[in-house]
Amino acid sequence: RNGPEYPLDEASWAQADARARLLHDRFSALGSDLVAGLGPADLDSPAGIAALETYPLPRVLSNAASSVAGVETHRVVTLAEGIDAAVLVVVEPSSAPTGFPAVSEPAAALPALIAKLRDHDIIIVMAHGSPKLADELAKSLDVDIVVGVGPRVGAERQRTGSPVKKVGSAYVVEPGEQGQTVSHITLNFDPAKLGEGRRLIRAVDWQMRTSPAQQAIELARLETRLAAMKADPSADPSFV
Repeated sequence: RNGPEYPLDEASWAQADARARLLHDRFSALGSDLVAGLGPADLDSPAGIAALETYPLPRVLSNAASSVAGVETHRVVTLAEGIDAAVLVVVEPSSAPTGFPAVSEPAAALPALIAKLRDHDIIIVMAHGSPKLADELAKSLDVDIVVGVGPRVGAERQRTGSPVKKVGSAYVVEPGEQGQTVSHITLNFDPAKLGEGRRLIRAVDWQMRTSPAQQAIELARLETRLAAMKADPSADPSFV
């Protein structure tokens, strides 16, 4: 509520409602492929929990201390024919605002649920919280992908997020804030090398490959950033 973008009058709330309705309609078009987490900002309006009825998306919160009406503990989506993913969403207790459902520590709350979902091809955790939360969960949980969601330090990371990286046996991706970028992971697999029971092999055995097109985009981004540093008289020459 103290952020610079928080509406302070009736006119700005009307604009916020219009944006929310537009986003709701666009995301709803994804149908069964959509997983909408219940995040720290979702109840931060005068409507409170009633906002979930106004904007009925398939909400998920996996570390709630008790059940929340209309919110699931996880959601299973189909990625391709015969390939599915179980998606969980957690909110770090320190990131939960006043009025948000009580949540427990993700590292303690998730193992039992993950064990029940291990028959699915991929397990994905969306983690709302501090930048270190995603890495910590990737190291401690038996999952394949962790998506880090939350405030990032620096304008560049806020806009573009961070490249996919391997942490422990899982992969971590951090998108840009507020939908400024779309992050994606493309999985290519050889059907002849599927795991036991025709399931996908676990992320610990995945090999990360960056396409030439993605490499070119990343190189161009870094060159632009470097050029800006070189043009900045206050930049540390040794760093540049």
